[in-house]
Amino acid sequence: MEDCDVDWDEDSGTLTITSEDDDDEIVTITKKYVLTVNGEKVDLDKGQKDLVKDYYKHMKKLHVMAAEIGEEAAKLGEWGGKIAAKAIREVCDRILDADDEEEMEKLEEAIEAEAKEIERAAEKIEAKAEKLEEVAENLKDLHYEMKDAVPELKELEWF
Repeated sequence: MEDCDVDWDEDSGTLTITSEDDDDEIVTITKKYVLTVNGEKVDLDKGQKDLVKDYYKHMKKLHVMAAEIGEEAAKLGEWGGKIAAKAIREVCDRILDADDEEEMEKLEEAIEAEAKEIERAAEKIEAKAEKLEEVAENLKDLHYEMKDAVPELKELEWF
């Protein structure tokens, strides 16, 4: 599975898998679980069809989860950046205004509270990433099961 490039077409729902080294060889699975190898539709028995369906669903789940995690991580980074900018502004204002130790302590407490919120959000993202890893491991197993079960896939050295 390491030698594959995977593309997910959101509009058509088609999963395209190509060789890293050879763009002429291509495997596709449609949202109706139709498998093609190098443009030729593969006739599947029930067991093979179930494997293709599971593989497709796992790949879709992986894609959706990865996108969600990416979006949440980007928002978290933006939030952290805003807090840092605010903290810098506040510290500079306080330094210029006066040496009020009590005000500086309040500011520090407020920044620490927001930092803890960011930590909690990061922990949630980490938990999602662990689930993503489980899905990826299951997908890897399905990949090899499907390859073993479908002769047309077995013929592809890179798949």
